[in-house]
Amino acid sequence: MTYLNVPPWCRTLIEQSKEAYILIEDDKIAFLNEKAKSLLDDSFPYIDGCIGSEAFLEDNRLNIMIGQDQQRLAVYSNTSDSIPDNRDRIERKVITLDYGSFGILFSEKNFRLIKLNEAPKLREEILFNEQCYFSLFNTVKDAIFIQDRDGIILEANQGAEKMYGYPKSYFKGKTLSAFSVYTNDDLDLIRIGLEKVFQGEHQKFDFWGKRSNGEIFPKEVFLYKGTFFGKDVVIAMSTDVSERKQNQAQIEAYTIQLQELAETRDKVYSIVAHDLRSSFSSILGLSELLSEDWSNLEDSRKHIFAKNIFLAADGSYKLLQNLLDWSKRQSGLLEYEPISFDICGIINETLSLYRLQSSRKNISIQSEITSPTFVFADVNMVQSILRNLISNAIKFTPVDGSVSVSKGEVEKENPENMVCISVHDNGVGLSNDRIHKLLDSKINVTTAGTANEQGTGLGILICKEMAEQNKGKLCIESESGVGSTFSFTLPLNKN
Repeated sequence: MTYLNVPPWCRTLIEQSKEAYILIEDDKIAFLNEKAKSLLDDSFPYIDGCIGSEAFLEDNRLNIMIGQDQQRLAVYSNTSDSIPDNRDRIERKVITLDYGSFGILFSEKNFRLIKLNEAPKLREEILFNEQCYFSLFNTVKDAIFIQDRDGIILEANQGAEKMYGYPKSYFKGKTLSAFSVYTNDDLDLIRIGLEKVFQGEHQKFDFWGKRSNGEIFPKEVFLYKGTFFGKDVVIAMSTDVSERKQNQAQIEAYTIQLQELAETRDKVYSIVAHDLRSSFSSILGLSELLSEDWSNLEDSRKHIFAKNIFLAADGSYKLLQNLLDWSKRQSGLLEYEPISFDICGIINETLSLYRLQSSRKNISIQSEITSPTFVFADVNMVQSILRNLISNAIKFTPVDGSVSVSKGEVEKENPENMVCISVHDNGVGLSNDRIHKLLDSKINVTTAGTANEQGTGLGILICKEMAEQNKGKLCIESESGVGSTFSFTLPLNKN
């Protein structure tokens, strides 16, 4: 096309320049260079055929009439106002940019040289996309950081503000180490992790974060590769897992509690079998003698047998009741209830339960405590301790042996406020290794007695737990082939 009256310097400028220029003459496009075509091509697919099309300035906008249907287009604008359109049957697509999107370099009579500063875009679309992006970016509850290759924070969202307690502007220019608790090993992992992220491998770390108030909290950090204004960046997402850790710890505590309850249940079953076996053996043995030799027995003997059967049955009932109470305490359903009582009387009652059992092996059992001794403890637990210790002493003492219960002095830890009760026998004794296993809750040890009596291996462990719950402790002194002394301490009555 002939440039009409276009000055030569203008033709040379627009043809050779890398900037985008449009020549308008008599309100028509006289020429546009390749750069202008490339800028306009995305929005106007018919731009190559626009030479000679109407182009004029109106209300600070550049308008171009493109196509045979004379569709009117406002290509560039220095304002965001829409153009009033009073023409019939003419469609108008308004495209706006920020002020300065084009400039008039030269104007003379009917000739204008216009420079395009950037590619045309819909401003409304740009703003909408930006709003969507930042809305999504800031709606995420987790903290999101955009970092460069050196780990410098370029941008942070509102989730980071809430999680760490700093304004967003405070994060920029810093690294995550300023808001975390790291070791040297952690820093090495991060450095290696950043390198892997830029190679396309996302990373996950478990670290401790630090809030503005100094609070330390656990967090999970995920690193992903992304782009930010055309640059490769790392997108770091930090999740506060404090609540999750607390829930996990609570679940673990509940799990342990359930395991303890299950162990308590198993212990109760075993204790019932262990403690009740002796009492029922007495009842069955006496009942058998009465049924087989009833006609040959004197009335006095029958009376003694009947009385012993009653005592054994009564003791078994009390034992069962005590064990149920103890199981409730172990499950946290029954509180520890200490009272003041004379332990001398409790010892004599317990010994009477086992006289028949001891007589079968001709074992003498006696209490060497003659004076009242008042203690402050849970009477049911003390009865269970005595039953276990006396029963075990008879079990592991040979025929013609002896078992005795005595009161001793407490050599350590407040001797004036504690009393020591000891059950001594001259039985088979125990090795140190055996004693250790008896006191280990994770090891269940059972041994047959000298007359092949059976047990569960839980009696001593039960005594230890109950003694400790009553502010005392259980001690064992033994020598293989010589005998054993099982002692437990209890608080004396406060009054």
